[in-house]
Amino acid sequence: MLIIGLLNQKNIRMKNSVCLMGNIGSDPIMRTTESGKKVCNISLATTERWTNEKGEKVEKTQWHHLVIWGKQAEIAAEYIHKGDKLAVDGRIEYREFKDKDDHTRQVTDIVVTEFYFLTPKAKV
Repeated sequence: MLIIGLLNQKNIRMKNSVCLMGNIGSDPIMRTTESGKKVCNISLATTERWTNEKGEKVEKTQWHHLVIWGKQAEIAAEYIHKGDKLAVDGRIEYREFKDKDDHTRQVTDIVVTEFYFLTPKAKV
């Protein structure tokens, strides 16, 4: 009931927000756009595990395409590695592009606003 009451308020804004925790699937790919902005792309796997009605253990993994911009992109490219555990906050963005065969492809990106290292770093 509280949520319905909040949604009925005139000044409530809907928010595009996502929070994920998972494992990095590949080393980051860093590049610079034509306009000089730094961008880092990373794959993140999130896995759900449960027991089905037959008592069998089931596992389902989803892959997410992370996009990190600016100074955070530089930090991510330097310190994030394949296999690390990471938590991210961001927003979902959808985009389309034409592939080399002129087929329209759709991509879902997670544009990261903050990230947190969950893998303990080895002591030297």
